[in-house]
Amino acid sequence: MNRNENDEEKNSGYVVVSPLVTVRVPDGAGSEVYSGFYTGAILPEGVNEDDLDRHVRKGMVAEKGSPEADAATPFGDRVTFDDMGNPLTPQQAADLEKARVERRNARTGAKTTESKATDQKGPEKKAEQKVTGRNTGN
Repeated sequence: MNRNENDEEKNSGYVVVSPLVTVRVPDGAGSEVYSGFYTGAILPEGVNEDDLDRHVRKGMVAEKGSPEADAATPFGDRVTFDDMGNPLTPQQAADLEKARVERRNARTGAKTTESKATDQKGPEKKAEQKVTGRNTGN
């Protein structure tokens, strides 16, 4: 299915959170046809209400903006979980990994890339140290 800006406005506001759901959707002739949607897909407008209600009740789809919908990633993408087993959004996972690296670096005394960059002296300073034999402090 090709998506464009108009498609964004024509969605049901529900996101698929299970690996795959099959729902009835209207086709161009006004009939209902079965269509499958993978994790992270936004269901289109006009989804059969019985199908939608059943999938919401079973936890297979969630309202857009809910924690479950935010954690839904496209099929095959890595999903990170917190210590309690709850799925994390990609931003939460990045923040968690950054905090883990900072804790590890604090324990080992390793410096982050940012602090290494500020500690390094440019080639001019190194050359000046060799010539004068002393550190100028800049």
